[in-house]
Amino acid sequence: MQGNTSVPVISCLVKPWGNISTAELWNACDAANAAQSYFEFKEDHEVLPLNLDSYLQSDGGFDLDTIVSDMLRKRNFKLLSSNNLILITDVPYSEKGASPKEGYDFGLSYFFNEVDVLGNRKVSIISTYLWDHFKLRPDISTIIPSASGRRSREPYLLLSLAVIALDKVIRLETHAETLACPSDYCDDVRDIDAFFERGRWFCEKYCDPTIRKALISGKMQKDQLKAIKRLLNRSLSRPANDGYDSCFIAYGKPNQRFARKLYNDLRARNVESWIYDEDSLPGDSIWRSIHEARHLADRFLIICSKKSLKRSGLLKELETQIDENPDKLIPIALDELQSFKNLKAGRGTVDLMPYLRTRTFADFAAQPYNKALERLLKALHWK
Repeated sequence: MQGNTSVPVISCLVKPWGNISTAELWNACDAANAAQSYFEFKEDHEVLPLNLDSYLQSDGGFDLDTIVSDMLRKRNFKLLSSNNLILITDVPYSEKGASPKEGYDFGLSYFFNEVDVLGNRKVSIISTYLWDHFKLRPDISTIIPSASGRRSREPYLLLSLAVIALDKVIRLETHAETLACPSDYCDDVRDIDAFFERGRWFCEKYCDPTIRKALISGKMQKDQLKAIKRLLNRSLSRPANDGYDSCFIAYGKPNQRFARKLYNDLRARNVESWIYDEDSLPGDSIWRSIHEARHLADRFLIICSKKSLKRSGLLKELETQIDENPDKLIPIALDELQSFKNLKAGRGTVDLMPYLRTRTFADFAAQPYNKALERLLKALHWK
């Protein structure tokens, strides 16, 4: 996967800390780098020493935050030349003053955290302890591979690297609810398994709206989001490219029923889609909500029929998309293609049909619906 030169690569230095298997760490970093090219995880073969004296907490874990701060201030200040330092350890992780929690299999609740050192440097700490000590569950053994009676660390490390990558771009606060998404597994040690069972990138309640706002504001680029999704795919033991481009569906009222069916079928196949009469909210500015959704989508699907291509609103959306980025355009034909040969789609003095004819139509008129849908999905699938 080639990175977009307009989006800078974020480089992270990954170091083993204490008694941690370097082979598993390197394999996870290699898998993360192979899955995408917008976040680079550089392995450092030097294992940092881990001194646990006086840092033990009452829940049986260690105050790793303070250990990191003390260590880097005293002996390893040079490591802070990068603001993207990641330390990985197998030591049980607690915060200062932590006490055992009722109802937990372990009193500990930390998988990883981010520490501010010297006020302006952030260090990410990943602990494998809780993951290593989870009981193996037969119902998710196909998702989380195991060997010698212990869970493989690679899915967990890839998940953690994906969350850290996301945090380098935007901040997603840990949820209080059990939503089974990457930002919801520090509150309860069982939530991480819920994420692997559910297999969805982010939750609809909190993450999706927050990410959407970041994309609209420009804090996050679409290529960065796709890179993070590719990392999450690898953590879920799926191919990195197991995903589809998001879609904006443009249609005229004569084709509303078809548009809704297509929208529902695409979403059923995990294709993120937007359609006005389903996704706009009361009080939204009509054209602003359409503009934002169209801008955020990877592909612009326009449903074409002889009747719909006479609708001024649809032609306005099409003209704007052609002006901004015609390469996102996928026309969908509901009438025989021959019927479009002499058809004009006039927007003022401009005929938009020549622009549509330069694209291969998704032909839903000449073949069964399901066959046409599969061909469309093939075009939307990540390369």
